Amino acid sequence: MRLGALRRAVTGSPLREGPFDLDAVTRYVLGLSEREAVTKVQRGELFRVALDENMEGARSLAGLAVFRLVLDGVFCVARTLPRTGGSRGRNWTGGRIRELDTSQAVGVAQQPYGVPPLGEADPAPYVVLAAEGGHDHAVVLDGDGTPHRVTTEVFAELLALDPLLAGLPDGTSVVLLVPEAGARGLDLPRAVADRTGRTTWATGGRLRFTPQTEGGPAVVSPEHRPGETAGAWGFSEPGEVLDPAGAP
Repeated sequence: MRLGALRRAVTGSPLREGPFDLDAVTRYVLGLSEREAVTKVQRGELFRVALDENMEGARSLAGLAVFRLVLDGVFCVARTLPRTGGSRGRNWTGGRIRELDTSQAVGVAQQPYGVPPLGEADPAPYVVLAAEGGHDHAVVLDGDGTPHRVTTEVFAELLALDPLLAGLPDGTSVVLLVPEAGARGLDLPRAVADRTGRTTWATGGRLRFTPQTEGGPAVVSPEHRPGETAGAWGFSEPGEVLDPAGAP
């Protein structure tokens, strides 16, 4: 069974082992919580995606999950990042940020590993905005604005299949303006770097987006909370993903 083969490609997940569990596979592809009961309609949605002719070359369940998200409009025009400063990317924050000025980054001081290329970088970076996320997930919005919590593997696959990023020149960096995406083991940026083949920047802290003029583009700055240390920026390169045993 094709779904049985695809589930074995899911890294670091119980899905790979043991007997085939249709409901567990359905939850993974549809982005359902582990405790949610799976309905007949949801199983039908899984098979609709899996049997689509465009999915004949899918390499893993993450590919199926991304295909469904694309059908729901995660790459629609409304999710494209309007930019000042020459960058381009995705805006999965909804109406919170209408445009981002990437020509400057307020309060982002030089750090041990440098800072992301948000200034006069050439080529300008591909920038991803999300209102929610972490070291092992991100929340993206579909065409209707419905949020979808996606795993590290699905998020990396999503960016790898983004036609905007695919059309950018070699050497274009990815900058994840996703809260705490670079925390802990750098799982998210490492997966993105490895899957896209591009240097990927992320911070372990939270971010603030502030319009410089009413209704104008916003600039990014670190968000300092009482008693918390501001997260440092760091970058990941392709080939840094760790397997479940901890080896490169």
